[in-house]
Amino acid sequence: MEPRQKCPICGGSTEVGFSLDRGDNDRRRQEEWWAGKPERSFWTGIKKPERCYKITTLRCTKCGYLMEFANPDEAGS
Repeated sequence: MEPRQKCPICGGSTEVGFSLDRGDNDRRRQEEWWAGKPERSFWTGIKKPERCYKITTLRCTKCGYLMEFANPDEAGS
C-alpha cells in the first residue's frame, strides 16, 4: 500500500518518502512504529513487540507539510 492524498493544510499533492533513523556507529534505517507500551530488556534496552511497522512519510510538494503512516504492507524487521 502506498498512501496518496492531498495535503490537509494547502491541498497540494504529496510524495512518498521516509524519515531516517540514525543509530550506533551512524547506522541508517527507516523508522518503525511499535505496538503497545515499551517493555524493558536487560540486553537490548527495549523488547521488540510482535507487531511493528515501517513508517512511511508523505511530504506536501507545495508547503512541505509531513504526514506519517504505519504502513501495514511494510512490517518491521
